[in-house]
Amino acid sequence: MTTIAETTPATTAIPATPAAVLIANRAELVSALATVGIAISQRPAVPVLAGVLLESDGADVVVRGYDYDTAVSVRLTGAAVAPGRLLVNHAELTKLLKALVKGLGKREADRASVTLRADDGATATVEIAGTTVPLNLLPLEDYPTLPDTPPLVARVACTELTAECRRVLRACGHDDTLPMLTGVKIDPGADGLTLAATDRYRIAVAHVGAEVDRERFPAAGILVPGRELGKTLPQFAGDQVELGYVAHGDIELVSLAAGAVTVVQRALPADFPAYDRFLPRSAAATVVVDRAALLRQITRAAAVLEAKGDRANPVTLTLTDHAVTAAPHLAENSDRVRTPALSADVDGITDPVCVGLTSRYVIDALESFTGQMVTLHITKATKPVLLTDTPEGIGDPTAYRHLLMPIRLS
Repeated sequence: MTTIAETTPATTAIPATPAAVLIANRAELVSALATVGIAISQRPAVPVLAGVLLESDGADVVVRGYDYDTAVSVRLTGAAVAPGRLLVNHAELTKLLKALVKGLGKREADRASVTLRADDGATATVEIAGTTVPLNLLPLEDYPTLPDTPPLVARVACTELTAECRRVLRACGHDDTLPMLTGVKIDPGADGLTLAATDRYRIAVAHVGAEVDRERFPAAGILVPGRELGKTLPQFAGDQVELGYVAHGDIELVSLAAGAVTVVQRALPADFPAYDRFLPRSAAATVVVDRAALLRQITRAAAVLEAKGDRANPVTLTLTDHAVTAAPHLAENSDRVRTPALSADVDGITDPVCVGLTSRYVIDALESFTGQMVTLHITKATKPVLLTDTPEGIGDPTAYRHLLMPIRLS
């Protein structure tokens, strides 16, 4: 596998010198280890990649993890006593931090002070609550060179980015044979950034206001790995997220930094589908319905399909000029199913329309909205269904939109 270390400019090499003394609050250190664990493999190809790197400038400690594709760092302010570097096994240190506070209450355990001391280049000790145990060191000289943080290209509110990413991540693909579908596409848009994800069966598109450096932000957008994005978003704290980007030949690096946490990772291949051409600008009919009521009906229909052993079958939405009905599409006797109709504000439908949709996808879509009402934009039974907050959302590039592909009914 081609690695970042082999294709990006080298940063300052890490000398093989042990750290002096690192002192940190246990709860903060445990949290930092969990965060950098995103970039530490349980079965690494290179033994040193099982390690967590602790770097000190004499004032702060930076905790780092790296797996050649993703580098995660967490800064612990004021946790250092002396400058130095320490490379220890991530799993061993994590387990020791848990074992050494056995018998203590949670509050006392979290407030306990942790001291990491390296007496030589081969061994170290970890001390908590008066107990000291040895800790093996990994060879610093074998640890790969870490990538630099790319130049800043955008700045966005942390809470807004987190909320909108969570919405679009519902539509993100998980098939590693189609890597371009496993990411979230970030494009420069009107007054901010457009976020999009698709797994071929649905498309979710959101907008966040942002300060964007138009000269540095690539016109083709940035494709951020969705799996890692979903793991790192909950770790972010602070008011803003700084987005960085740089390209070195065929290798593109993207960074997300918020508060004490910085993530640098390899961007995915840029051949993301041109999702915008699949989003309708108009529809023959609109259906405004209570979101929670529709979600309950579809959840119930999905449970019926599960109970009947027909979980692969779709749920059907039957639309009339005044109501919506959600029902399970059974393998046999589906015409005998009766479910209550939900009152809806319908425009553009005179004859009943029946659309088949994957229940899990509809549930995901409805849960990603937050308003009391949701609008379904319908063209015909064999065309995609677009969900928006309001009827006007179909033509608003800053509105959240969720597109669902229909299933042809037998």
